[in-house]
Amino acid sequence: MNLTKEAANSLLPHLSALRRELHHHPELALEEHQTARLIELLRLADARLTGEKDGETCILDGAEVLYIDTVDRGTFLYTAGGVYETRLRLYELEGQLAGWDFVRVSKSAIVNFDQVKSLRPDLGGRLRLTLSNGEVVVANRQYVPAIKAKLGL
Repeated sequence: MNLTKEAANSLLPHLSALRRELHHHPELALEEHQTARLIELLRLADARLTGEKDGETCILDGAEVLYIDTVDRGTFLYTAGGVYETRLRLYELEGQLAGWDFVRVSKSAIVNFDQVKSLRPDLGGRLRLTLSNGEVVVANRQYVPAIKAKLGL
């Protein structure tokens, strides 16, 4: 579904009203967090990131990004299709992607949790996150509690 930001925003009042109506009827077995997430996804349907690759500025959908990493004062967006450099700092991207399912895993990396396929404990209380493309990103131990909370553990 490719919605423009204006189209998604015009639907928000209707979806909010629908959400309230659905919750007045518990027999429909919908939980509030599910419908709240649906509305948030619609709000962010047009969220885009920009990154540079081979001298070109490319527009990326946030859902395409596997993880974001900072190396040698450069910030990089990693997708299945390649690596893109962005001028934004990690904390700026973290704020921009707050509505998406991104989680901080170290001082220098943010992971798209929708792209995580498996988790495995590692030495020193760290976690090894295997992404949909097979890459492994290690979460430092100070960020592990937030990841476990996200999973409900």
